[in-house]
Amino acid sequence: MLFSLFLVCSTTLLVATGPTPAVRPSPAPRLAPARHRRLRPGGDRLGQLAALTWSLPPGLVEWGEGLVFAVSILVVLLRRDWNPVGQAFFGAFLTAAGVYLAFALYVTFWTGLSLPATAASVLLFLFEFAALTLASSFAFESLDVTTRVRWPRPIPEPDRPTGRSCRCRSARTTSLPTC
Repeated sequence: MLFSLFLVCSTTLLVATGPTPAVRPSPAPRLAPARHRRLRPGGDRLGQLAALTWSLPPGLVEWGEGLVFAVSILVVLLRRDWNPVGQAFFGAFLTAAGVYLAFALYVTFWTGLSLPATAASVLLFLFEFAALTLASSFAFESLDVTTRVRWPRPIPEPDRPTGRSCRCRSARTTSLPTC
């Protein structure tokens, strides 16, 4: 079950990272159906693409689409300053990472591994958790800079020259010019 959900989420993530048309920033953030067409369950038929590719059962495909939709809506509500492409990507990324970690926990504790295999699997899970936490922070910072539509404060103008000239003269004691 979790593997099927992961396949749906990873398909959504793959398509979310693909080429997208340029998105014009809107003046006010709001949940308009036309603005967030990528976030609708089945909006781009990504679940059906995953179902056809890997022969997944339709019930699990709908669960996966719903999970991606719910997490993406949460990202939309929390990161209103991002454009829809960044919101859709981060929602798909968080969903895929969360389902992957849930699947890793399931395999670690509920598939009947031996004690040494469970210990090794726990260690690998901790590494995977650390790696996905680091990847999430990098993705967040990158998206925060590249997909931000509005900044919390205005960007200051560059300093203008004051018009005063500075005559540089060499000091006899040092080889560095002084002003």
